[in-house]
Amino acid sequence: MHPNIDDFRLFHECLMKSAPDGYDPWFFKLQPKTKIPLMNRSWVAPGSKMLCEKMSTAQGQSLSGYLRNLIVADLDKRTFFTTQVKSQLTE
Repeated sequence: MHPNIDDFRLFHECLMKSAPDGYDPWFFKLQPKTKIPLMNRSWVAPGSKMLCEKMSTAQGQSLSGYLRNLIVADLDKRTFFTTQVKSQLTE
């Protein structure tokens, strides 16, 4: 399976149409046929990791469990990560 760059460009274009001002999506390459980031990258943007670790600990969850729940909630609401966490990082 080879990635279709045109599909990715369309995805990015659609994502940015409804994104708040200043939103910068965190894209990274994965190892082929896996969900493992390449080049020792993380699922969490460097500036967000400390905040996400604090929030996951406060909720008694692992970081991966917290992020999984955060992604599902964000897919439903498109509010938490794009507004609350982003505003915490810019303060």
